[in-house]
Amino acid sequence: MIIADLMMSRSTTAQQFIVPLLIAIFICIGMESLFAAPIVIILSVCYSRMFTLLALDEQNGWQRYRAAMPVSRAQIMAARCIALLILALLASLYSIAITALLAYALPPIMHAIGFATFALEADLPMIAFMVALGLLFTAVLSGATLPLYARFGMTKAIGYLPVLFLLIAMVGLGFLGSSAKQSPGLFEGLLTGMPLTMTLATLAITVVLFILGGALSIALYRKRQF
Repeated sequence: MIIADLMMSRSTTAQQFIVPLLIAIFICIGMESLFAAPIVIILSVCYSRMFTLLALDEQNGWQRYRAAMPVSRAQIMAARCIALLILALLASLYSIAITALLAYALPPIMHAIGFATFALEADLPMIAFMVALGLLFTAVLSGATLPLYARFGMTKAIGYLPVLFLLIAMVGLGFLGSSAKQSPGLFEGLLTGMPLTMTLATLAITVVLFILGGALSIALYRKRQF
């Protein structure tokens, strides 16, 4: 069932991996930095694939067919969560490979077409933290989307998602703004002084959010009426 979830939207796989690559290239050129590339790639790949998978689920009537199979609802939703986790790990590896490729190939290309002063800001600990941050954002967004899908289905969930995403953004920005006022330079200092600790802490929070989101999705899917 996990393989079925991963393969269901295979017809759009190339598009969902190429588009984030192009976006990352333009962002890196504009910012002259590699730091945003991992986040853009991980979020774009994971979220586009997840939305495609959930939309195809309802379009093809796959949910009712699976409900008639000799598997529990908990197993069905657990397989979906594991498939998303595998996809997030694959997207992370893809983002690392693309970031390394851009660091190697983009400056010579830009110099060759006339941008002699072009240089990419690249710092390995910071890039590792950005990969972890991309996974954290994926965990937050999937933790908001999957429970709504499990409870209402994708058609109804789409009506709630914009409001929920707005609330998440407001809470996140409010937290960051408050922290910046109370302790100016706190995050910059932590990233500069303890980049590995920050990366590991971010990954730990990500794992917890994935587990909580998956558990909530399974609990809601068990009670859903088809």
